Amino acid sequence: MPAIAMIESLKCMQGVPVAETSTTINGFQPRLENLMTTSAPNFFLLQEEIHKALNDLNIEGVIDRSWVVSYNKDGYQLPHNHCDNKQTYSGVVCLLGGKGGELCFEDRSYNLIQGDVLIFDAKEIHWTTKCCSPKIVLAFDIT
Repeated sequence: MPAIAMIESLKCMQGVPVAETSTTINGFQPRLENLMTTSAPNFFLLQEEIHKALNDLNIEGVIDRSWVVSYNKDGYQLPHNHCDNKQTYSGVVCLLGGKGGELCFEDRSYNLIQGDVLIFDAKEIHWTTKCCSPKIVLAFDIT
């Protein structure tokens, strides 16, 4: 998958700063806004599929932010939400990875594996458990 190679190569680039607001522990989250919409054609088909899913769920909106989070083994995410009074929904696509690194909410959790997409209310506090092996996800916000 060319997108995975591009993401992994970002880790090796010197001078790519980590986002100041990153809640990623033992991983990599570069400050690259709107990755999905500015990296066409790498993410164009994925963006189309997400929009189809949004239509199926009767969710109106546009993807206004997207970024990659790459976890090392034992990497995880601290509790946070994506709501800054603009976003209505958030989502995550698992690009690479399997067991471990469950996406948790107060009342449920999901073990996303490669190809899974999850869309949720941007106000919900969420976090992940430690990954058993490296994992890469594409996160996005919808307004």
